[in-house]
Amino acid sequence: MEEASPTSRPSKAARIGTRRGASAMLADQISETSRPFRPTIRGPTACEVCRNRKTKCDNLRPTCSYCSRVGATCSYLNDDEAAILHINGVPQLLQVVEHIKDLFQHQQVQQCHQQNLLPSPGAYEDIQQNYRPTCRHNYYKTTKSDERLPERDTNRLLQNIFPTNLRSVLKWRVFPQPCPHSIAMVDDDISYPQQSSLPSLELCELSRLEAKYIACVHAKNPILDLVTLHDLISQVAEHGLDWSARTCLVSMVCALGAISEEYTHAYTPDRISGSCLPHDEAFKYWDIAMKRLGFVIGQNNIESVQCLCLTGIWYMCNMQPLQGWKYFALASNTWYSMTNSRLAFMATDNEYGQEQSLTREQSLYFTCFKSECELTIELSLPKSILERMDYPYTFPFPPNIDRELVVGEDIHGERRTWYYYLAEIACRHLINRIIEATQLKILDPSAAGIERMLRDLEMFETQVNDWYLSLPPSIKFPHPFGTIQPLEDEINQLLRARYLGIRELCCRPFVELVINNDLSNMPSELLAKVGGIASQGLQYCMFRLQAVPPQYRHHGLWFQLPNSTTCALILLAADRARHELQPNAIEHIKMPQGWREQILTTHDLLAGYWKSRQGSVWAYFQVFQWALDGCITSL
Repeated sequence: MEEASPTSRPSKAARIGTRRGASAMLADQISETSRPFRPTIRGPTACEVCRNRKTKCDNLRPTCSYCSRVGATCSYLNDDEAAILHINGVPQLLQVVEHIKDLFQHQQVQQCHQQNLLPSPGAYEDIQQNYRPTCRHNYYKTTKSDERLPERDTNRLLQNIFPTNLRSVLKWRVFPQPCPHSIAMVDDDISYPQQSSLPSLELCELSRLEAKYIACVHAKNPILDLVTLHDLISQVAEHGLDWSARTCLVSMVCALGAISEEYTHAYTPDRISGSCLPHDEAFKYWDIAMKRLGFVIGQNNIESVQCLCLTGIWYMCNMQPLQGWKYFALASNTWYSMTNSRLAFMATDNEYGQEQSLTREQSLYFTCFKSECELTIELSLPKSILERMDYPYTFPFPPNIDRELVVGEDIHGERRTWYYYLAEIACRHLINRIIEATQLKILDPSAAGIERMLRDLEMFETQVNDWYLSLPPSIKFPHPFGTIQPLEDEINQLLRARYLGIRELCCRPFVELVINNDLSNMPSELLAKVGGIASQGLQYCMFRLQAVPPQYRHHGLWFQLPNSTTCALILLAADRARHELQPNAIEHIKMPQGWREQILTTHDLLAGYWKSRQGSVWAYFQVFQWALDGCITSL
């Protein structure tokens, strides 16, 4: 080969300038979407939200930067002007102030869109050219007040932070207290069979499992670069196994490909028979991966985070949520260490390599983030390190699919994967904001408190409607109406399940308000409005039960158990309240048609998985059966 001339080879200074130019472009991109600058000196008076969070407030009027960013109601109750109004007793001025506050409350929806907490309509369509990463809000910010809580109050704190799981519904007053069955956060041990032989390492077999992994796992969590994965598969097939992290990654991909099942919307007897352990083929690849996982944990690089994240997905497929959470937490901590060192994705020499590494870093962050969020809320587990940091992106930066995939590969499918991934992350942002919304928590069951709840409900319903309108046609699902069934396409089915879950979550505080509080002194118009919203919440519970597909094995299967049990208990609680509690807003509640038959159908459908006793699902079966026994007279 002829040696390159000095004139044709860029100098060292030029190469450094190129890298600096790429880094500068990235820094400019981050700075353009970063949060407004806040003074480092605390203002004379902080708003109530910043005061409760023990954080600095920039005192911007009428809404500070933090409240504007998260869509919270910003109020300065300790201002001198407010004190003068209170002392002098000028009700007219107070009414004007309240009117102004109401006007800004209605502007919260526009503020949320300005901060890109949800994708704007059409944001998905041009996935590479028009999309830009934007700053995200730290939804679970730890405050100093949390650290001062006594150790014995930790469980109480977790219950207050996560009022949406099954444990919170069991505390409703229509159910006997305490519930005799506890939902323990302990995974039942699964004795994986010892493997005495290696699996097939032929290229055709590895490629088959790779394709199955892409269809069943990658389509919902694109944390691997497909071109790199294909090269690693070819290397293992050609050179055999070694003790590297890449061999661990290939083995994990093959194990997940062997254990996963393709989606089907049709009910057949074998699909209702219950869970079974995966075939020996999956265990053989899993055994290879586990023998190398200790070496992987000791590294801080992309492959290490990917292996740990896939391990969490494996345990979720095996109905072991606590083990899954442990490895998602390890992946999050490894990701945190990796990004602090900045060695894994900034060592590339060209702009394309940095862009590709940034995409992988972001996708790993959001997969770990949303996985831990969902498990933390349902199991009341400790918060993730990712939830306590200010990550400078709201969504991951999608790859250039047309450039990375060659002609003949499923470019349309990969683009659709990223459409779904962005939509799913937007749902997680919205769910976190709903859980954190102060007004949707029943802190003040008065007329004024209910009015605040109604305003927040209107804001979140507007946001979820905008989210639905922004979906591209390839992943859009029909609005639920009447009696619904599982959809034929898995992506559409999963997004509709998120939509129904958010709708029900918004209405659930009103169901709880009606059942747990005496509202007999409320105005009749307000009672009718609350009863109507509660009825909508019950209808969405019914939709969520009807939309449950046949229980194929995937890493979101375990969440169907607490979700279905919670929806069934809410319906049972509402019916029991209508028969036992004094009339108030209860008389305005309308039960969905056919809800009794649907609860019994759901019980029979999930019984096969409960009998397996994996992932503490036996506890959910006992709670469901206990609730049915207590309401058997009405059924």
